[in-house]
Amino acid sequence: MIVERTLNTGLCYDICLNETIWDCISEDGATVDNLKIDVVKDYWLAIYDNDIDIGVVSFKQKYAKTWEVHIHILPEYRRDYSKKAGLLIEKWAKETLDGCTITTNVPTIYPNVRKFMLQYGFEDIGLLRKAWLKHGQRNDMFVMSREV
Repeated sequence: MIVERTLNTGLCYDICLNETIWDCISEDGATVDNLKIDVVKDYWLAIYDNDIDIGVVSFKQKYAKTWEVHIHILPEYRRDYSKKAGLLIEKWAKETLDGCTITTNVPTIYPNVRKFMLQYGFEDIGLLRKAWLKHGQRNDMFVMSREV
């Protein structure tokens, strides 16, 4: 398996607009126009194994030494590839973003995503109350962070 930077916006859109992934990452009423992919300004990583596209990861710089990460692994590959992908993403982050802090926000309705992030050293640092609209409900989001 390989995790490396990609400039392929088509791949990033294809993965993020996968029906299952889009349903998880988009708020109610979001459209494709709300999805902003900038492979030059931000770091986008491709996750693949041979000719199989497994997922993508985005790292968006928020402050001088703070990056926000979002990991998108296609549902059919999560069971077999998530752990190894997590280790390779962590390795890439240590090599590229050494000395930085990585953050992410995880809706409380996705406890499996929070559990995954905890496995890679992320900690809960706060809770955004009613910050995310999904299924007609305002949902809380875990704010998670780790140092690289």
